[in-house]
Amino acid sequence: KDLLEAQAGQLLAQIMLRHPDEPSVQLAAARALAACAEAGSDRSLATAAVGAGAVASMVNTLHDNQSKSDMLWCACETLSLLSVMDPAARKAVTTTQGPRVITEALRRVADPSLGSHTVYTLACMLAKKSMSHQIIGADGVEVVVQLMQRFPQHEAMQADGALALGWAA
Repeated sequence: KDLLEAQAGQLLAQIMLRHPDEPSVQLAAARALAACAEAGSDRSLATAAVGAGAVASMVNTLHDNQSKSDMLWCACETLSLLSVMDPAARKAVTTTQGPRVITEALRRVADPSLGSHTVYTLACMLAKKSMSHQIIGADGVEVVVQLMQRFPQHEAMQADGALALGWAA
């Protein structure tokens, strides 16, 4: 099973790297990677995907497509799953400026559900001390507070924002 997960991670990363200028391919591969990561029992998939360049490809695609809500949703889901699972993924997310790209994208969020989902991603990353300095340095805390103020009636935003702020403290 570990070998299959590792092969799936490598294959999905290779697909992402072969099609860097095709957001639809990036999105499909990221969705598959997130589904595999959620179903996986250990971090072999995450380690293989990171080693094959999936995180860097995803961060670059997100940077180039920040106005696409489906891309933001999926990229955040995948990055948070991988970074929670694997120390190498956390390092890859921070060295590719992932927190800064996510924070920049959050500034443009108009949908409270998407904002809440993305803030939850930051909360998961803040829970890992190795990533918290990058997120705080990318104005992640300020953006979370702004979103909480922008959507005061959205319960999930308030809960996810409080979680993120708690981990940042």
